[in-house]
Amino acid sequence: MPYFWSDQNRARIQFAGRHRDGDTVRITEGELSDGAPAEGGFPARYERDGTTAVVAVDRPCPFMRARRELARGAGEGRAQSALR
Repeated sequence: MPYFWSDQNRARIQFAGRHRDGDTVRITEGELSDGAPAEGGFPARYERDGTTAVVAVDRPCPFMRARRELARGAGEGRAQSALR
């Protein structure tokens, strides 16, 4: 599963998974303020028939939990695909 992180202007950005145009982006904690992360950052999920990717700004613990969930789901998908 693709993963990257970057430190930008005192903000840690982390991303895992694959997203496509048309995915719904849902912020799961925190909020945006004037189109930018509010104090304390946020984690968000890209969704299309389940979670396809996760991104976080300054929220490493929720990001890692979501990344593990995503990896488990990807593994289950591969296992189910192999059974078909």
